[in-house]
Amino acid sequence: MNEEPLLSEATQYGGLVTIEDSSRHYFGGYWRVQLTLTCHIPLALTACLSEADRRILEQRFGDDPCFERTIEQMAVPELERGQVRQRLFERLNSSVLPLVHSDRFPVAFFKAELNQASKRMPRGFACHR
Repeated sequence: MNEEPLLSEATQYGGLVTIEDSSRHYFGGYWRVQLTLTCHIPLALTACLSEADRRILEQRFGDDPCFERTIEQMAVPELERGQVRQRLFERLNSSVLPLVHSDRFPVAFFKAELNQASKRMPRGFACHR
């Protein structure tokens, strides 16, 4: 089955939103069908955040902040690949894409990333007495 890897492409917030098929052969006649939604969000949309938060985001992402969600189904027979691919594509379109197209999404995404960055990772070994 020779299918295009890029299923959908659009512009949102001045950045690119794509849905790509990164399916691969799993074993025997089975496939791992995997679709990935990627949304590039310009750092210019962080105007409502403090300068310190902007610097943290710049360190975390560089010049290209990117939101990414992947859905997959394992062990799909060759003959069912097209149907499974279409179902996964419809799931992304109905569940994740509306979130990405929300006007509040960029700020919510950046705040979630800042929250994640603020969590300290434990260093060294745990000491038990």
